[in-house]
Amino acid sequence: MRIDRLDLLAFGPFTGLALELAQGQQGLHVVYGENETGKSSALRAIGDLLFGIAARSTDDFVHDMKALRLGGTLRTRDGKALAFVRRKGNQNVLLDPSTEAPLGDDALAPFLGGIDREEFERVFGLDHERLRKNAGALLERGDGATSAIVGSGLGIPELRHVVNALREEAEELWSARARNKPVNKTKAQLKELGREVGRAILKLRKRPNADWPGPVLDFAALSPDGKTVFAHFAEVKKLAGVLADDFGVVDADGKPVKCEKATAENTRIALSLEKPVRLPARLVYGWQNAPKATLADENGNRAPAVQLGIQAKDIPPDKETPAPNGAASSAEPRPK
Repeated sequence: MRIDRLDLLAFGPFTGLALELAQGQQGLHVVYGENETGKSSALRAIGDLLFGIAARSTDDFVHDMKALRLGGTLRTRDGKALAFVRRKGNQNVLLDPSTEAPLGDDALAPFLGGIDREEFERVFGLDHERLRKNAGALLERGDGATSAIVGSGLGIPELRHVVNALREEAEELWSARARNKPVNKTKAQLKELGREVGRAILKLRKRPNADWPGPVLDFAALSPDGKTVFAHFAEVKKLAGVLADDFGVVDADGKPVKCEKATAENTRIALSLEKPVRLPARLVYGWQNAPKATLADENGNRAPAVQLGIQAKDIPPDKETPAPNGAASSAEPRPK
């Protein structure tokens, strides 16, 4: 079906406006205009023209509710055309535009091909809100009717097969738990590059004039009940500026968990969580606050924001330790 003409006779802000849409070979017409000029009203008018003006239409702010009228000309693929006017009402609502004689309320059936208003709005009558909310429904309906309609409109009769093929191709490139797929390998390589940068920075620490940022988070352990994380920092004698808000945990499901309390010793911190977590999980220092996080060593050098995998092991002793390359190979830059 093709709409050759849309007559906005008395609808919304319009009175006696006609849109001629019969020209062109591709069936595409672009209607544009500034905000509040009636584009959305015209879209609603198309749905009401085909399926009926709503009993409680909101497009009666210029014309009386009973006076709302729309008109149009439809044409099928084989060239059959129908010009008609639709009035607001419950029966005999489709009229001949010349004589206003009733055409029968089923006069549009040969042109609509069994499509109802819901299907029309989901597939063809998309505004921004419908597109955002219902995009997934275009291809997820179990009966495949929507997929067939969309595919036909795009010239892709087997659209569902195309989507399935794309999904299979995507799964060959990446999956959440794979290690050897191309995208997973690339991500692992990027992580390793980050670790190499960390190791290079740690080497600078051994230079007497290097301006090292401060303590290094080198170990994190989880208590048996999952409610406390014990963090150890290297390259520090006495931690200062310890705040619970500077820490957070990403649990096994990838969801953030806040730290409610931070109890500091010399080089260790006990972090009480708002709820228990299970491994695998990550401790993040600089939680939403970096570069404002305040943890520092005894000389005021602040710790860099990082994330570190939490282990089910005993925490190292509460004493100063050097930052080995192993710490950098485990730590990763804090996610943005």
